[in-house]
Amino acid sequence: MDYSGLPARYVPLDGLTVAPGGLYDDMGERVDLLYRLYPVEWLADEEDGVRLLHLVAEGKLDILNPLSAFVAQSKALQAVIWELAESGSGCFTEEERETVRAYFLPTYLEPECLAGRPYVAKPAYEREGNGVGIYDEHGDLVAGARYGGNDLVFQAYEELPRHRLRTLEGWFTGRLLVGAFLLAGRFGGVFLRVGGEVTDNLAYFVPCAVG
Repeated sequence: MDYSGLPARYVPLDGLTVAPGGLYDDMGERVDLLYRLYPVEWLADEEDGVRLLHLVAEGKLDILNPLSAFVAQSKALQAVIWELAESGSGCFTEEERETVRAYFLPTYLEPECLAGRPYVAKPAYEREGNGVGIYDEHGDLVAGARYGGNDLVFQAYEELPRHRLRTLEGWFTGRLLVGAFLLAGRFGGVFLRVGGEVTDNLAYFVPCAVG
């Protein structure tokens, strides 16, 4: 917010009021643009959240990230991309199909598609490892949690490398996960986390430098 140079102000969620005419801050001023980190699916389960979404639909409030980000947020989109690439439907060029094969894990909406090989079950809209389970080639849970919902995707299991790092509590050895930021279609940076067999909100962030 400081770097943007824009006349913005931080207000906690409990300082915002949703009214028929718009969204208002703790000073009674109308909010025109809201930077949204709160998940859309959580908003949809709350009375004030639904009213806020109506404000967006009525053009009384703009938000970043936009509601359209909800589509890309779903892990089910990975299953759709994998299916389109594998089927040769014509949605991708051959070069794009090769890119999907190289960088995507095989992802499906049914576990039977991965029969006979280890796989990971993930809720489509959960985050920070919540509800993620790792299963062996027999379909038995070996790590993580068995999720009770039906909004799951199933990915081929790929073992993450082990990494040892010093923490405030001493040395810790865990699984290293590499993430990346893509901003406006361009590479924006990487971030590393070291956690358990399933990376959750207790994972350690690891500093890194990219030359």
